[in-house]
Amino acid sequence: MDESGRNSQKGPAALLWVVKSMKQNAHIQHAGRSRRRNGLVATGLVFALMLAILMCYSNYIQAQIKSECTKNLLETYEQVDKTFLMFAQRNWNVLSDWNGRLQHLAKSGEMEEKWQDIVLEKETWQFSDFYLFNEDCDYATVNGRRGNAENARKAFEALYDQNGQPVVSSYIATSGIRKVVFELGIDPVVLNGITYTGLAVSYDNNVLENIMGSGAYNGQSDCYIIYPDGEVLMSTEPKSEIPTQLENLFDFLTANAAVNNAFFEQMQDEVRTGGKGSVTYRYQNKDYYLVHQPVGIRDWQIVGIVDQTVIESGMRKVQYTTILLLFLVACCIMLGGVQMVQHSAKVRLREETAARESITHQKELSDQLFNGISRIVDRFAVCDLKNNTYEYHEQKKAPLYPENGTYQELLRWVDCRYRVLNENGKTGQVMMSWMISPQNLREKLKKDDDSFRFEYCTQDGTEFMVMSAIPVVWKGSELMQVMLISQDTEWQHELENLANTDGLTGLYNGRYFSSLLRQQQEKEQEFVLFYLDLDRFKPVNDTYGHDMGDKLLQAVAQRLRTCIRDEDYAFRIGGDEFALVVTGHLSEELVQARVEKIRETILQPVELDGLELRVGTSCGWAAYPAESASCEEIRVLADQRMYEDKERNHAERT
Repeated sequence: MDESGRNSQKGPAALLWVVKSMKQNAHIQHAGRSRRRNGLVATGLVFALMLAILMCYSNYIQAQIKSECTKNLLETYEQVDKTFLMFAQRNWNVLSDWNGRLQHLAKSGEMEEKWQDIVLEKETWQFSDFYLFNEDCDYATVNGRRGNAENARKAFEALYDQNGQPVVSSYIATSGIRKVVFELGIDPVVLNGITYTGLAVSYDNNVLENIMGSGAYNGQSDCYIIYPDGEVLMSTEPKSEIPTQLENLFDFLTANAAVNNAFFEQMQDEVRTGGKGSVTYRYQNKDYYLVHQPVGIRDWQIVGIVDQTVIESGMRKVQYTTILLLFLVACCIMLGGVQMVQHSAKVRLREETAARESITHQKELSDQLFNGISRIVDRFAVCDLKNNTYEYHEQKKAPLYPENGTYQELLRWVDCRYRVLNENGKTGQVMMSWMISPQNLREKLKKDDDSFRFEYCTQDGTEFMVMSAIPVVWKGSELMQVMLISQDTEWQHELENLANTDGLTGLYNGRYFSSLLRQQQEKEQEFVLFYLDLDRFKPVNDTYGHDMGDKLLQAVAQRLRTCIRDEDYAFRIGGDEFALVVTGHLSEELVQARVEKIRETILQPVELDGLELRVGTSCGWAAYPAESASCEEIRVLADQRMYEDKERNHAERT
């Protein structure tokens, strides 16, 4: 075949190959366009899905923030409520004590001269007025003022509506200042020809704010105690935007605030029925939380109002940072999806970039968490249990320890400085180093939401604190890091001591006596109860007067303290009656030995103001649960044995 024939055969084959190549290229281009189109559609769907997820997440976090803020606020104002109750009990105790004194002064004819001695206590007590009154609104103050307080009629009538039982009330004085009144019904006494049946101590509301205000939320909060109809009894914290001397909280909010009517009406119904909850409202271009719960006295409610930005600021930062982080991650995923079509190496690069950004943002979140904690706690430490190290942060005063070091050194330091308190507020046997040892922390903290707290004090007992342990980092199921948070509670202990202590002798009072017995029974802990009544005490009172009798009771109380251990308790029940609670098991021989020790200790002569006085004691005892599983029966049995002992003592003297 010649050259031209061969060339003619090559021509169609070449053309076929070119056409085939063109078709293949077109198919590839179409497939590429299709893949790009599908990739864009998939990217759009992923983007839309991520936006939907972010919106759902944002709504969920919003609901969680509101729920958590409401819970925290209710817990905060529950503590304010406890402070108010202890303060009220303290005032009623003092009024009850003065009732007894007034009756004595009335009988002795020294009412006019000596009842004004209360003025001497004003500087430390900080009350505004201390006065007698009756149902006709006649009053007489210790400062010598007398008259008729018609503007306080509603406050006075509150006492008689409760049949003379202790009450708290308030009224607006003629000076425009709100007065909060603690009242107690008394046996009638006559002063300047007028019969008085009530005893009261009043405070200026702003004084109570200074005494009882917790200073929560940097002064950007309000706290009220109100009646079910919204009328304000008193306020207990500094005001923010709401005017002072508010008379009715509901009327004020209805007239001045923007609030959802349905939620507001529901809140009013909850207040009237003794429930608790929260509602939000807007006032002067600010959003507020309003939480309420029962006080525990009558049908009153305690209401807390806090600027929404104050309580939510930290959570909002975390929320917005988290959403931003999720958005960035979503963008990275989309970009990675597009880049996967072009080159897998770019995808890996984007993933590494996203991972670095994630680590950076997580560090920012951790820094924000520590900054937030530093604003609300006194001190905290982050402890690495695995590597035996700690980082310490002090917010209240000069650092107590180096800012970092080994955890074992920290355990040794806390043992030298502090003691652990048991549930009754007494020093326990457990070492501080054991409470926060890695072994005990891992035993107490098993899950992320676990927490562990206990109370402790300085070795000299001058400062009281509570420590909370919170898990921070886990490796699998093993706890690696914890945060130890410390808060001072000294003011709470002082108020509890005032409520539980007898004002004359410094021993525990009858109120705490009943409470302690109930606690011992609930925990089924053994103890022996000793009931004591002084012999030949009345002649001392009759011969030398009540002042000498009070001094003798104080001397007896001091001697009774020497008859018990640190873990035991001494009480003045009333008058010349005392009680001792010795914890643990005692045999009958040890009980009898303890009775003899008590008798011999009390029988020793007492020298007071140049006089040598001598009293004895009648003593009865009963053991729980050996003799009865009921604390009430134990009290009855010990009291019965005490009177049997008194009769024997009387028979021996005659």
